[in-house]
Order: sequence, then structure tokens, then C-alpha cells
Amino acid sequence: MQAWFKRTSGVPGDRRGKWLVLAAWLIIAMALGPLAGKLADVQDSSANAFLPRSSESAKLNKELEKFRADELMPAVVVYSADGSLPAEGRAKAEKDIAAFQELAAEGEKVEAPLESKDGQALMVVVPLISDADIVATTKKVRDIADANAPPGVAVEVGGPAGSTTDAAGAFESLDSMLMMVTGLVVAVLLLITYRSPILWLLPLLSVGFASVLTQVGTYMLAKYAGLPVDPQSSGVLMVLVFGVGTDYALLLIARYREELRREQDRHIAMKTALRRSGPAILASAGTIAIGLVCLVLADVNSSRSMGLVGAIGVVCA
Repeated sequence: MQAWFKRTSGVPGDRRGKWLVLAAWLIIAMALGPLAGKLADVQDSSANAFLPRSSESAKLNKELEKFRADELMPAVVVYSADGSLPAEGRAKAEKDIAAFQELAAEGEKVEAPLESKDGQALMVVVPLISDADIVATTKKVRDIADANAPPGVAVEVGGPAGSTTDAAGAFESLDSMLMMVTGLVVAVLLLITYRSPILWLLPLLSVGFASVLTQVGTYMLAKYAGLPVDPQSSGVLMVLVFGVGTDYALLLIARYREELRREQDRHIAMKTALRRSGPAILASAGTIAIGLVCLVLADVNSSRSMGLVGAIGVVCA
């Protein structure tokens, strides 16, 4: 086992092996990149994802799925004004119904607007098909509702379809914001640490490869092995990969610099650094991964998801 590890750990530090390893990672990243972008498709944002498995509400939601025969998700469009709704607002609602009908589920009809008791608002319910395109369809409903709205008339789109779209948008912006802020913070810290215009890029490059592999691994396990993934855990996942991957890169580079003081050949120095820092990195990653896997015993589904997804991220990093 020790001889096998010695041979394997020396490959990335070899004069030819380093290029083979880099080429292999580039091929993996390009080949698996499209799958990494599908992680959002397997996320579970239902109420049960954030409820304890043993709770009565979670059990009820699960049983209700057996009686849910329709696949409709209504979007509720409200036209309102501070005072009495002007005639232009009523005409706008009537005109929009024809456009909404083109987006409605097959066989469903968009009914005439319902007026509030005080006459300050009208409500139109658009029955949409609940599928993977519900967010895009709801955005089209909002585009129609917002187009040429009369002055003084506020048009808002809510309901189950609106809530789903808003939640998806919130987590989408959260993921991108987390990635940008985390990447910026790590880049600044690496610049301060190394004071080099190039060296700081190498840990970030490694983290980039690890991120692709992490997203692909999580997607495949969620799709084919039933791994629970919710938007919260997938957002934290990238931060974890950035932190852990950068930490291990710093450890390896520090060891490599120490070896360069003893050995003039940089390839031999890197082989030695890999052999001597490898066990510590593997032990650290293994300890963190096992600790996170223990969250599988948690009763709250979101905690289970974060533990299992986090363990995948640490192993990939």
C-alpha cells in the first residue's frame, strides 16, 4: 500500500506526469461541465425538504401527494389602485386574459376578472401546468401583466406559481452571489499570502476543477441514488469546496516551498511534498467527510442534505 501511494503521489510531480494530469483534468472538466449545470434540476424545494421526517406535517404532505391528481399551479394576477380602479385598469385586465389563455394549461380556461368588494382591485387566475418550465412560464405571465400598465395601476403576479418563481430566483442569485464573494475573498487572501501575480491562480484553478466534479457527483447521486439536495445545501456546498480546497492547496504549496530549500530540482521537491503532505490532507478530508456524513442521522431533511452533500464536496476537493 505504501509503495502504491508513493508511485501514485509522484505522478503529478513528474516532468511528463504533470502535463498528463493537467490534460486529464481539462478533459474531465469539459466533458462533465454540462452535467454540472443541471444540479438545479434535482433540487428539492418542497416544504418537506425543510421539515423533520418524523413530523406530522411532513407525513401529511407525503400522503397528500397520493391524492393529487392534477398538475396545475395557478398564477394569481392582481390589478390594483389606491382608489377606485380606473377604467383603463379594467380594460388592461380584460385584454390580458386573451394573452394569458395562450399560456394556460391545455383544457383550462382563464376566467373573467374577479372584483374586490371595495372596487380597488381585480384578480385574474391563470391555471399553469406544473412542470420544469413553470418558472419560465410565470415570467412570461409577468411580462404580459407588466406590459403597458396604465399610470396609477399596480400589477402584481403571485400565487403558488409566483412563489415558486420568486424562491427559485432568490436561491439562484444567492448561489451566484456566494460564488462571487467567496472567490473574491479567497483571491485577496491568496494575494496577501503569496504576494505573487501568478501563484494565487493555482489554488483557484484546482478549486474550479473540484467544483465541477462536486456538482456532477452531487447531480448523479441525486438523480440515480436518491441523494436529498435542497437549494440551501447546494449553495453552501460551493463555499465549502472553496474553503477546503484552498486550505489543502496552501498546505501543499507551503510544503513544496520547504522542499525547494533542500532540493534544487523542483520536480523532486514536488514529489516529496506530495508524499509527505498527502497523508495529512487525506486524513483531514476523511475526518471532515465522516463527520458530515453523521448528519444523515438528523431528523430535519435539510440537515441531512447538507451533511451528505458537504461530504461529497470535501472528498472532491
